[in-house]
Amino acid sequence: MSGLESATKAAKTIVLFLTQRSGKAKATKNSNEAEYRAIFDNLVSDLLIVLFWPEWPAASLLLGIICKFMVRIIALLNPGIYVCTLLRSLLSMTSSRRAKLTTMLQRRWH
Repeated sequence: MSGLESATKAAKTIVLFLTQRSGKAKATKNSNEAEYRAIFDNLVSDLLIVLFWPEWPAASLLLGIICKFMVRIIALLNPGIYVCTLLRSLLSMTSSRRAKLTTMLQRRWH
């Protein structure tokens, strides 16, 4: 197994664990799920901050896996309006930040 494959497997494990525990695929009000949702949301926020930093090369990998997983939840599980709104907000925030950083980096290097 290459380094990228093992990093991808670890990232998928983290995303799957947090989304299962946080109830991201369903709209519930369990206090344990709320705590895991906060952890998951903070992880995404932190990853967006360190995206493209040389010290955090796996941030892009992890964000990509999170986005793919969220799109799959929306497409396959057909969650309620509340969950769809949360997931779309997360996806739009992530894609906006990635686009902004990519543009900034392209300008810097050209």
